[in-house]
Amino acid sequence: MKKAIADFVKGHDSISIALDVDQVLANPFALVIKELHKTYGIHYTPKDLKEYPTPGKPFLNVTNEEFNRMYNDVWNAHWKDIPRLANNEILVRLSKTFKVDIVSSRGEEAAAPLHKWLNLYYPEMKTHIVVTKKYSDKTALPYNIYIDDAPRLASSIEQMEGKLLLLIDAPYNKGIKNSSKTVRFPDVDSACTELLKVR
Repeated sequence: MKKAIADFVKGHDSISIALDVDQVLANPFALVIKELHKTYGIHYTPKDLKEYPTPGKPFLNVTNEEFNRMYNDVWNAHWKDIPRLANNEILVRLSKTFKVDIVSSRGEEAAAPLHKWLNLYYPEMKTHIVVTKKYSDKTALPYNIYIDDAPRLASSIEQMEGKLLLLIDAPYNKGIKNSSKTVRFPDVDSACTELLKVR
């Protein structure tokens, strides 16, 4: 699978990377789980997150609307407490080597806290922040490589030319297999490090 990445990078004159935020750079689920326990007495661990939030579908024993409310509250009111998941030095090297944008599909309301969080935890990473409409299809954007945890990206990218998904392991994407278009990694640091090896 590492050969697939090397071949892909070498086969393109320029590489543009869409780097996801939630559960890739940041871990807001950690705080949402605590809030669920505090508010409803529901106890979860990260390993229990075996489904991906889907519009209109209940999630973690609450309505999708309530889950989104709690998720937004974590970002808006507690953004300083959201744990980071990536090594700052590796991200700086990645952004100096490739064209990297931070891309989130959480909707425009996510932009302000996301800017503050990134400035706090990754101040040396100079990159654009792209916030799309909520639940929009990132694969429609003009990037070659996606570093993401969302399982829905894999099926789209499998059907497209000139795109590669570096899928970050999560309980809700375990069913997705490695392929010539999708390469799994345990975390964002290992995905970024592999990209840096081929440049």
